[in-house]
Amino acid sequence: MKVYFEKIVIVIATITVVIGYYFSFLSMEITMWSGIVANLYLIIKSRKFKPLAFLFFFWLTFIINLIPYYKNGYDISGGYYQLDIPQYYDRATFVHVFLLLCTALLMPTIKKRIYLKDRIPVKLDNFSFWFTSLFMLFILLYGAKGQSVFEAQGYGQTAVEGLGGLAVYEYFVILIPAAYMFSGNSKYHRLVLYLLITLFSLRTLSFGGRNLLIQIAMILFVFLDNPRLKYRYLIILAFIPVYFFFVFGALRQNPYLIFNASVEEILLLPFNNKSEGSILEALLTQNDVFYSSVRFYAFIEEEIITTEERVQVLLFNSLAVIVPFKFLPDIANISTYRRDIYNCGGGALISSYYYLFLGLPGVVFISAYLTFVIKKIEFTINKYWLVYGIAFLSTFVRWFAYNPIVIFKLCVFGVLYIVVLEIVKSTIRLSAASYEKQKLLFSKFQKKK
Repeated sequence: MKVYFEKIVIVIATITVVIGYYFSFLSMEITMWSGIVANLYLIIKSRKFKPLAFLFFFWLTFIINLIPYYKNGYDISGGYYQLDIPQYYDRATFVHVFLLLCTALLMPTIKKRIYLKDRIPVKLDNFSFWFTSLFMLFILLYGAKGQSVFEAQGYGQTAVEGLGGLAVYEYFVILIPAAYMFSGNSKYHRLVLYLLITLFSLRTLSFGGRNLLIQIAMILFVFLDNPRLKYRYLIILAFIPVYFFFVFGALRQNPYLIFNASVEEILLLPFNNKSEGSILEALLTQNDVFYSSVRFYAFIEEEIITTEERVQVLLFNSLAVIVPFKFLPDIANISTYRRDIYNCGGGALISSYYYLFLGLPGVVFISAYLTFVIKKIEFTINKYWLVYGIAFLSTFVRWFAYNPIVIFKLCVFGVLYIVVLEIVKSTIRLSAASYEKQKLLFSKFQKKK
């Protein structure tokens, strides 16, 4: 009865927000607060599944950052003024709130505490483990190469190259669940896996990267989450790595501060508003992504892209699941399209992508898909869905605020990798069995002769 009442309230709120936006009788500040409440509802509903609760907490940072804009009229564009027009901000806000309300409506009720690690089929498989480890080592060594932040004298100047640059390099992260599954309970195999993860993390830090480390942290959290790990302990434990990321964010802009600044100055960098790695700058990152989303609505309304081109973007993004963006027309990667004229930081909210693709029905579609995945991984014991679910819960930084193609490409890769590996193993076993059978028949023939 309680759930039924909650759904009715959400339906009424959704209808009110939609009609209120199109008929202009609901202020955008109220619309924004409706989105914040919906996002808080998602966090509360997912509290028994901690990785999912963290995912929704991350979502929350992309709606509360609008409070200064709608409450105090503060400019949050980050200095990108060409398309800094209120009506486009309002459209981006409305569409994102619509996504939050749809997700809240479709979100399942999680009644029991969920620990995915208890369902992950962990079994020692030497062939699969060592093959995966060698693949991870190959990506680590050759997936990306270029200048470190020290050589380039700051983040943003680094030139990352290699086999597809970071596009291939980040596939290392998706192989971690597979390696974990194949390691069994062997301490030696786990040591090898954690050593590879450590080397990858250090190499990523040398390039000034943070997102990949967050993804690794989320995967390891799924492996370590247990009933004894309460939220109050997590808040305390999370303070150290979060604080480290803020310090690192400042240092990567000027890595030589390690040698030139005092320990006290380095530790206080997150609280220095002039520092690009400060806490203030972290909020500006959300604002930057939001402005990049605003560009989409300006593209549509000012006919910078036509309806036909919007269809092309959707088709190219579907094709990009198997074909890298660099082999597709510039318009395929819409978040960087015409950035030389309409500058921005890149990326965009998943709500804005699907509105550009298909309008509001597109937002409903992606909301339905996200909640479908959540429902699936809530109870599944299927190893393929578990691997996909772990990737889904660990790459949310990428698919929510950078490019949603990650859900259908990077996450699926982890599943396809295991499927291909199983096919290869089955082929090898069948070939070996066939060889032994032929050998036995030949031996019998020789005896008869």
